[in-house]
Amino acid sequence: RSGKFVSSINLDLNYIGIKGVQPLVEILKVNQGLTFLNLKDNNIENNEVRLLANALLDPVAGGSLTHLDLSNNPISLAGGSALMDLVTQQKSLTTIVLKGTLIQGKVVEKITMAARRNADAQ
Repeated sequence: RSGKFVSSINLDLNYIGIKGVQPLVEILKVNQGLTFLNLKDNNIENNEVRLLANALLDPVAGGSLTHLDLSNNPISLAGGSALMDLVTQQKSLTTIVLKGTLIQGKVVEKITMAARRNADAQ
């Protein structure tokens, strides 16, 4: 594939919300080499996190992702479950930040520990 690709996306405080995630997912599907994705403070909910996680499970879209920040979004256990699947399947993901979400502390700890295990394995 030829073309230009983005390695870092920072949408912190852009409030892309529910309607903004789908176009982002479409971009991620054709992008290669993304290493950094910051979606902090964007009012992203569980369904959108599932869409995002499913897209990032693809080796082209998420195979090089190392850092994901979803802090301060109204994500709860359902979104946390999708993120746990993502971090356990995408071994490149070594940092995931979930401060200020509605995900229970124990679940956040499990997700961040899985990311640390990915980092230790590299």
